Amino acid sequence: MDVDVCGIASTAEEALKLATLHNPDFVLMDVRLHGERDGIDAALDIYNADPDTRVIFVTGSREQETMDRIAMDHPAATLFKPITHVQLRRTIEQVIQ
Repeated sequence: MDVDVCGIASTAEEALKLATLHNPDFVLMDVRLHGERDGIDAALDIYNADPDTRVIFVTGSREQETMDRIAMDHPAATLFKPITHVQLRRTIEQVIQ
């Protein structure tokens, strides 16, 4: 897809460190991460550090509470698992334009 992956994080803290270090154009963020804080928490930290970094949430949950939290967190897009290569490509292209 002609993008560089700067890293993979399994915790919110790792995600923030990677985003701060690499300043990516976008982040693919799974809602569920290891540890006490989830991907929504990590995305908010990333947004607060750099509002120009766009976050694409990836989730298998359609629970209203999760969707409400995502909506408050400046999402560039939300993808629901399972996602296809075509969905991912189109979403990334839209987000980085």
